[in-house]
Amino acid sequence: RLDRWRAEHNLATERESAAAREFKRLQTEDQLLEGRQKTLATQKDEFERNLASTEDEVVRSRTKLVEEQALLASSRQEERRRTEEVEHFGQRVGALEGEVRTRRDKHEIEREILHKAEMEMTAADGEWVRLRDLCLADLGMSPETLTQEELPEKTDPEELRTRADDLRSRLEKLGPVNLLALKEADELAERSTFLGKQRTDLIGALKSLDETIKEIDNTCTERFLSTFEQVNTIFGETFSHLFGGGVASLELIDEDDPLESGMDITAQPPGKKNQSVQLLSGGEKALTALALLISLFRIKPSPFCILDEVDAPLDDANVERLAELVRSMTSHTQFIMITHNRRTMQRADVLYGVTMEEPGVSKVVSVRLED
Repeated sequence: RLDRWRAEHNLATERESAAAREFKRLQTEDQLLEGRQKTLATQKDEFERNLASTEDEVVRSRTKLVEEQALLASSRQEERRRTEEVEHFGQRVGALEGEVRTRRDKHEIEREILHKAEMEMTAADGEWVRLRDLCLADLGMSPETLTQEELPEKTDPEELRTRADDLRSRLEKLGPVNLLALKEADELAERSTFLGKQRTDLIGALKSLDETIKEIDNTCTERFLSTFEQVNTIFGETFSHLFGGGVASLELIDEDDPLESGMDITAQPPGKKNQSVQLLSGGEKALTALALLISLFRIKPSPFCILDEVDAPLDDANVERLAELVRSMTSHTQFIMITHNRRTMQRADVLYGVTMEEPGVSKVVSVRLED
């Protein structure tokens, strides 16, 4: 019995120690819970303040959203107006270019006519000199003096006869004489006067054409420089988007004559020095060319665009960026891409492929991915 009491005493002692430890643990936990309660109360107050601030921010955001939507509608209307203006000016530039070509052709024709007239005038002047010399040699006087000479009123017939015989003898010695020389001289003088008037008219027409061509060239230069600046700006943005950074620009080789000038493309991909596009790799060249092409499409969109294996030299990251950019432009341009790249195919709406189920028999298969 004593052993049982001792065992029960030991068990009671252990239970008392365990109860004390549990009590101490519960006190510690109670303190932690009180601290946690205070923290949660503080967080509750902070959350309530944040909720009120968030509700105010939501109201402001909704107001701002309405304003932004109104601004977006106004911007889209302005974009449509700008697009119509660009198309109008494009048509006008096309008409002016046609007129320039027409006037240049007319200018060349009139220049040839003027050249022929000058040649005929030169030939007429030479013929007039020849006839004048011939008249001086045959008759001893110029054609002008011969036409103005008058016979004396009183002459001796015998003297006239003697003089006529002498002149006849001299004529026979001289040989055949062109009796139509004076008439031909008058015709050549009239022809020379007519050609001189034509030459004056042609010179006036050439001056008028030169002024018109200068005016058209000035208009074309102004339009070209404006479009060039827009393309240059958008080209830099498109290049940075496709390369994930970097800068690129376009420069005119001859700024004094932009309509006949060539163009340099300078590109600096991320992590590389600024250099000419000729020093880039094949993939970088292709991506730079695509950036320039897409920049032109963004300024004057076309209803259709066909791209043939443009993603062949590109890696997966560049293909993704190109596909994303092309996808963003499908609202105003329908793109048809010939490709074997699976990443490009994943971004397409419709796929068309050619298969050969039987030898020698091709079959076109289409898949609409959105379905």
